[in-house]
Amino acid sequence: MRRRLTGVWEMRPRPYIEAYRSNRRPSLAYAVTLQHQLKAYQKRFEQLRAAKDSERDTLLAKPVTTDPPQGCSTSDLSPPHGAGSAAHDSDEDSSSLQEETSIGTDGQLCFYGSTSLYHISPSDGHRGNTLYDNGPDTGEPDVRLERQDAMTAFLGEIPSSLLYNLLDTYWCWPHHLHCVLIKKIFIRDLENLGPYVTPFLLSAVLTQAARYSTRSDAAEVGRHFAKQARKLLDLDIDRGSSIATIQGLLIFSARECACGRTSQGWLYSGMAFRMARDLGLHLAPKKLSPLCPHLSDEDLAIRNQIFWSCYTWDKTISLCLGRTPAITNVIELPRPDTLLDGLDADEEIWEPKAVQGSLFECLMQHQAFSSSRFVAYCKLCVITYDVVDKLYIRRHRTEKDQLMARYLDQTLGKLDEWCGQLPRDLLVQDDSKTMECPPLHILLLNLVYQTVVILLCRPYRVSSETAKARCTHAAQMTDTLFMLHVRRFGFRCVTWLQTYTMFVACTINVKDLKENREQANTMANGDLAREASARLSFGLEILRQGAKSTPSAGRCAAIVAQLLNNADSTRFNPRHVGQQGAENSQSDLQSDEGRLRTTDLDPQAHTETTQGVKTVETAPNIDPQPTTHGQ
Repeated sequence: MRRRLTGVWEMRPRPYIEAYRSNRRPSLAYAVTLQHQLKAYQKRFEQLRAAKDSERDTLLAKPVTTDPPQGCSTSDLSPPHGAGSAAHDSDEDSSSLQEETSIGTDGQLCFYGSTSLYHISPSDGHRGNTLYDNGPDTGEPDVRLERQDAMTAFLGEIPSSLLYNLLDTYWCWPHHLHCVLIKKIFIRDLENLGPYVTPFLLSAVLTQAARYSTRSDAAEVGRHFAKQARKLLDLDIDRGSSIATIQGLLIFSARECACGRTSQGWLYSGMAFRMARDLGLHLAPKKLSPLCPHLSDEDLAIRNQIFWSCYTWDKTISLCLGRTPAITNVIELPRPDTLLDGLDADEEIWEPKAVQGSLFECLMQHQAFSSSRFVAYCKLCVITYDVVDKLYIRRHRTEKDQLMARYLDQTLGKLDEWCGQLPRDLLVQDDSKTMECPPLHILLLNLVYQTVVILLCRPYRVSSETAKARCTHAAQMTDTLFMLHVRRFGFRCVTWLQTYTMFVACTINVKDLKENREQANTMANGDLAREASARLSFGLEILRQGAKSTPSAGRCAAIVAQLLNNADSTRFNPRHVGQQGAENSQSDLQSDEGRLRTTDLDPQAHTETTQGVKTVETAPNIDPQPTTHGQ
């Protein structure tokens, strides 16, 4: 029996006191037939209740007809799945769903399109006596027992103090960024050996948490669980697609990218996206529920959230690597009250894990607003995909294309609307240099917003003064946001996505410095050049320090410094700020004529900020030896 004593897990063989429910569920056609029968018998009972005594014998002798009423679709006869699920789907939805779903020879619901050799439409009346089950707890009872025993053995190998320390670290730092886990579900199934926690998923969570841990052995612990995750992934893949495996792949992908293993991170994310497609997560839950009556409201809500976790990570990794996103469709956007962690996640207190028990930690408590922030990030990622698709995947000659000029105004309007609808607690205002830094995930939301503004406006800088001004303002705001980060956290916990946002801002700072230096015939231009110089100086320091935990930051710094480098440069030589050999820079920067000298940068930039950092308690940076790609 498994008991929890004073925070310590004690593992013993447990007698399973609850009988296992049969896992054999009906085929789709058989399930619909049962629904028809139930409806018919309910109708007959109502007739008997209303009938007179003399009429009841006649009704009882009359056979019950179970054929569905004329013109009704199977979705019309499906039971509702609670307040969040629709009881009836439109004919159009049913038609489109039937084109994307199929019934396998074993009666299972599959997600093969109409061109597939495996496609048998659910409307074809396929009947089978075997089960279909896409729920989380698949398999016969002995398979479930095997899974639970494996989880018990895996937990028994982890010291309880290490487990809870790393889980606390995970809930504090990386959890809020993409909300891959549903906290209450994860904790519940961790304690009850439920299907939404597996050894692979837990390994991915712990190795990612180790990157943010202040433990002296954090690097070794991170490498250990990363090795475990790679080994366990083979077993999960062999069992087929599952929600827990998707979650583990997303988390492990983020960890690999941050550690400099971007090829591996890209491949792991691709596996997650294909698994999501294999499970039909791209289909709206309200459309899917009539075909999967065994899926509970909780299952449907989990599927919806994991789709959006996939969607947001897809846009994040595609931006950072400059590659085409894999997920192009969207389903209904989540709301804070429809997420399973819901408003509780908004109201919980966020406190950074710095030095345990320090006054610094106690003074930095904030409301988390995790659900509201995730919903806002989902909406921003939809706009981000549109910008990337229009301007970077399908290239246009923006300065000569009237339609694309109109696109700039329309999309700026969408971004301004998004910003205007953002809850006050999630928005960092322009005059925020003196404010206290918000939680890291809220700060990152604001950084990504400024980055999307730059990506939208940067191609239009030459032809539009509005675009040029918005680019510069976004770069200034990025600088302000990083000042808040450094004042609160030092150079600790600079994430992979943060380094990308600083790099994008630096591309504008380089242009502003070059243009204003060349036109420094007025005091105004001279001031603008000095401001751009100060922002570049600070940005390069952020990237240089960030390279200690995120190796790609070093390459970003090298690319920016290469644009400014000359033979006499010493302070910002690429070999001082990051990895050497950055042969390629952004294509839009390659068109800049001439080179800027790194001596144009203000060596005293942000002196006040960096001096203030000395008063902040910082722990050793994340994951020492970050350039070791074998982690």
